[in-house]
Order: sequence, then structure tokens, then C-alpha cells
Amino acid sequence: MARSVTDARFRLLVESAVEFGVITMDDSGVIETWNTGAEHLFGWRPDEAIGRLGSIIFTPEDAAAGVPEREIDTAKAEGRAIDER
Repeated sequence: MARSVTDARFRLLVESAVEFGVITMDDSGVIETWNTGAEHLFGWRPDEAIGRLGSIIFTPEDAAAGVPEREIDTAKAEGRAIDER
């Protein structure tokens, strides 16, 4: 029971953070979660972003430079990849 309460509180925190985009992706870079902050920052609703490749949040220049792949590698190695845009 304690786990579900903790998960619910964490979910509420993430969903209510409008100043920060919190996005989770699977190992292949597909978006699994997309909070309200991500919606405000990037302009896509969750149903438009979830299931797409996370590279959609990068500029064409960053994508060409391999930034999305480097961030995925960082997240796999460290458990997260924090980036300020």
C-alpha cells in the first residue's frame, strides 16, 4: 500500500509541474509519459507525443548533431538525462 501512495504522490507532483517538462522514454527513445509542463513547453498534448520518438523535442540542428542519441545514452548510463532548453 505504501508503494501505491508514493507512486500516486509522485504522479501528482510530475503532472502538476508546469514549469518543467517531464518526459519518460523507453530504451529505444519512444515517449512513454508527457506531463503538463512538456505540453506547455513543446506544444503537443500527451496523446500527440506519447508513442513518438523523443527526438521530436530537439531542433533539427541538435538532431543532426546526434544530441538525442547522446541523451538516451546518458539516461541509460545514469538513469536520467537532464537538459535545460
